[in-house]
Amino acid sequence: FYMGAPLALTLGSPLSGALLEMHGFMGHPGWFWMFIIEGLLAVGAGFFTFFWLDDTPQKARFLSAAEKQALISELASEEQKKVTSRLSDALRNGRVWQLAIIYLTIQVAVYGLIFFLPTQVAALLGTKVGFVASVVTAIPWVAALFGTWLIPRYSDRTGERRNVAAFTLLAAAIGIAVSGLVSPVLAIIALCVAAVGVIAVQPVFWTMPTQLLSGTALAAGIGFVNLFGAIGGFLAPIIRVQAETMFASDSAGLVTLACVAIVGVVIIFSLRVNRAVPQAGSVQH
Repeated sequence: FYMGAPLALTLGSPLSGALLEMHGFMGHPGWFWMFIIEGLLAVGAGFFTFFWLDDTPQKARFLSAAEKQALISELASEEQKKVTSRLSDALRNGRVWQLAIIYLTIQVAVYGLIFFLPTQVAALLGTKVGFVASVVTAIPWVAALFGTWLIPRYSDRTGERRNVAAFTLLAAAIGIAVSGLVSPVLAIIALCVAAVGVIAVQPVFWTMPTQLLSGTALAAGIGFVNLFGAIGGFLAPIIRVQAETMFASDSAGLVTLACVAIVGVVIIFSLRVNRAVPQAGSVQH
């Protein structure tokens, strides 16, 4: 599941760059064509999804009759055992707040990287945000694609969740900070490390709530963690731009984002998460 984000960014970055090169076509700027064409593609994908995806086991074309019945029976059994989940229970649980803050720091790092990566790469190359810069921008997401496949698999094989999540997020923080302090070639390598870290940490992170939460706090807790973390997408550009303005340095924004991520690393290390049973499969990624 989480491999979808780096895959989309790998393919979308060059496409966006190519569309930006259409500046002046029919009298419109490049960003106009990028918004129109990519918007139409998204609308088309929505129609395709509506007609192609099945929304109930009874309609699932890829399941046999026996598989459909087994799944329906399992869902009915789970419905009978369902525990009412209250948000108040989640908000009184300290572990929920720990997880929420961790996820917030992850999202600040994610969006602080994604929003500014094209302009950062263009500055490293000494060029405008266009096709060439967008192709290079895709390189970190190619790395993230492989990292998001390998790191969660390693976590499953070893059963280690906390340390894998912490060190992966730490690698992201180091990559983000270093990318603003070194030569262009080393900066691209650092951005690859950062991209791997911010994406690959997430599927490993989401295995921890079920280990730390239970009862009525579980479902509401997961929902609250997800909601609280989403604030990071709003805060990330503010944090980065304010730091750059305050210290009159582009690298200051990157170092500040890295510091936010390190807060998440420290909290992850403070969690008491039991080692999971090693398995041949993998967490959803």
